[in-house]
Amino acid sequence: MDTTGPVDHPGLAGLLRLAGDPAAIVAAFENFPTVLSYYEGPDMVIRAANAACRALYRRDDVVGLPVGEAVPAAVGQELIETLQRVLAEQREFVGIEWRMVLDRSDPNSEVFLNFTVIPVLHPDARSRGVVAHAVDVTREILARRAT
Repeated sequence: MDTTGPVDHPGLAGLLRLAGDPAAIVAAFENFPTVLSYYEGPDMVIRAANAACRALYRRDDVVGLPVGEAVPAAVGQELIETLQRVLAEQREFVGIEWRMVLDRSDPNSEVFLNFTVIPVLHPDARSRGVVAHAVDVTREILARRAT
């Protein structure tokens, strides 16, 4: 399935019919072991964030907030700008070993992520939002540094 295709692409209705119980799908999203999130608008309002995402952001109340408000330390670290660029350009972005500090007052909040951000489009091909999938590779980076 084309991940950059319209949200209400004709094939999506068939997939939704076949998907089964919506609660099971939500539970699968919520319990997925890596970060999954969905953002909309120029301020990158978080519309969905699974448990791994909320744990990364170190708070449970992120849905409905612009990412810069949910994670103030993200401002100035190119994350928000990257999400906005994917939205504007409608092009996927892949980050490898991307360094972020999630809490400027906590030296242990440094993380390294491998992630992919893809655009989500309206049926008329206008940008709607972006989906992000990230894997925390901090342990691997720190182990490599220690050798």
